[in-house]
Amino acid sequence: MIDRKFNVFKNLDRIAWKATIWINLLRATCAIPIWILLGALSNNHMPIGFYVFYPFFYLAIWGPFLCLLKAIIGAFSEPMGGIVILLFVAISISGGDPFVFLIHKLKPEIVPIEKYPFISFVIFSFVLKDN
Repeated sequence: MIDRKFNVFKNLDRIAWKATIWINLLRATCAIPIWILLGALSNNHMPIGFYVFYPFFYLAIWGPFLCLLKAIIGAFSEPMGGIVILLFVAISISGGDPFVFLIHKLKPEIVPIEKYPFISFVIFSFVLKDN
């Protein structure tokens, strides 16, 4: 479930970091087939290292960059900026959500969320501790 009022900086103590990192690595890993498909359709194949390291690249560089870009664009042009960010997020991470959803249905112990959405357009998914 998405909590629109959640603020990562105000709720650092509520975040289950191990599960949060795991779910985002899983989402990024499951998005790799989308990148392969885009490469095949555009005839612009990435080196194999891109696919191997993409989940870590997403966590360390691309995801934080998208968050920064979202904040900058949101400050100047919310409607169009939101669409641009939505496209980046849809391509880079949300394409993996249906695969994670399927994994959750088949082996729920792998996905540390009670009810995983079929698709989610959030940049990072945060898993919160039970209070």
